[in-house]
Amino acid sequence: MAGLEPGFEIEHGEFAWNADESLAMRFRLAVTRKQNRPRIWEIEFSYPAAEATAVRPEATSAEREWFTMMVRTHIAEWREGGPTVVTSARQVK
Repeated sequence: MAGLEPGFEIEHGEFAWNADESLAMRFRLAVTRKQNRPRIWEIEFSYPAAEATAVRPEATSAEREWFTMMVRTHIAEWREGGPTVVTSARQVK
């Protein structure tokens, strides 16, 4: 997402299956705005199991591409202040 305002890079991601079989995700992001140093954020959200099939070993490359695009879309929506699935967000640096 370089060149877009605000831009972000995913520095780290963690994935874990919840008891209800949804996929919990936590990301560490470097969020940049023009002329400023990046700010580091940690955000969390989850997907229902039926929508998280892309992380299973048998997933196709098309499923993985779709999943990656959806994760980046949800992060961009959160940064823009729109409706979001992000359940937790905190600036860490």
